Amino acid sequence: MRIVVLHSNANYLVGLRLPLMRELTKLGHEVVAIAPNMSAEHLDTLRKCRIDGRRCDLDATGFNPIVDLKNTWSLVALLKQLQPTVILTNTAKAVIYGTFAAKLAGVSRRYALVSGLGYAFTDDGKVRNWRKVFVRTTMSALFSMALRLNRGVIFQNRDDLDELCSKLICSRNQAHVVAGSGVDLDEFGYRRRDRAELNFILVGRLLMEKGVKNYLEAARLVKSELPQANFLLVGDFDSNPSALTFDSIQSYLQDGTVRHIRGVTDVRPWLYQAHIFVLPSYYREGVPRSTLEAMATGLAVITTDTPGCRETVSEGVNGLLVNVRDTRSLASAMIKLGSDFDLATSMGQASRRLAEKRFDVNLVNHDMCRIMGV
Repeated sequence: MRIVVLHSNANYLVGLRLPLMRELTKLGHEVVAIAPNMSAEHLDTLRKCRIDGRRCDLDATGFNPIVDLKNTWSLVALLKQLQPTVILTNTAKAVIYGTFAAKLAGVSRRYALVSGLGYAFTDDGKVRNWRKVFVRTTMSALFSMALRLNRGVIFQNRDDLDELCSKLICSRNQAHVVAGSGVDLDEFGYRRRDRAELNFILVGRLLMEKGVKNYLEAARLVKSELPQANFLLVGDFDSNPSALTFDSIQSYLQDGTVRHIRGVTDVRPWLYQAHIFVLPSYYREGVPRSTLEAMATGLAVITTDTPGCRETVSEGVNGLLVNVRDTRSLASAMIKLGSDFDLATSMGQASRRLAEKRFDVNLVNHDMCRIMGV
């Protein structure tokens, strides 16, 4: 079969979906990866894996209907040229306009991967955010039209499935759940930590909804109780509407309590320095890949009791769940694990076992292939 995988961002397409695409090629299928901002480096990486990379026009965050319509027709032309047997679309814009384009191009086997509901469906705690109300209403209507044109809709957590099905945006007959994107357990190997240091780490895009400011504020509280603790913030600024700016976090970095690391292409050296992984997110995650990578390396996890995030923690076994936007609750959990090296170590070991049992990328890819019938 010729299988197209369409994403709205080449970095995430290559970074998150490459294991799946490589598995599809191992099964004897011809794979075409399509995304905007596809660089020569992306194309070279795909070529080495015997995957055909193609560029397309797809505005991931904009809301210009003329631009979206133009880009959809460009996708129709590309898909008519490629004539794939199967198309898998991923991320909101790709699912919506990619599905419409595939329908118009005559691609009969259409599948959508909903890897989190993102900005539009994230509760930011404000009484009324008219922009978000407009975006959510529009996205719900477009999702409702697009998802029903797919043979299968694949979710990464049960909460997202239940929400879209309860709102009649998706039919339960189409819906499937897989355990996130999975993690390569060989690439992210387990390592026991040294007792000599105490390092907390947050890895992720610098978005308000990722709980970055809660982490920065909690670090100050934890530092007063555990002066030996260090705090790493690994991630870059983003174009998302809720992205933080350098000025908005500078005051938290000036005193040296938190170290901000940017431009990281391989997070493993930073994870291996850490003892406890923190992600106080209330973003509508699928299952956070950063948390899975931390679990695979043997880190205890502190995260929020929210869709996607809660999938990664068995309370009290491999980590702790805290309330969203609750800095004191977060700091308390960080102090609890930071004060007990043996507890953090045993939870880190449990994280690795959970990653092996449930989040192994090979298990996830097997499920994806089964659902798509390939």
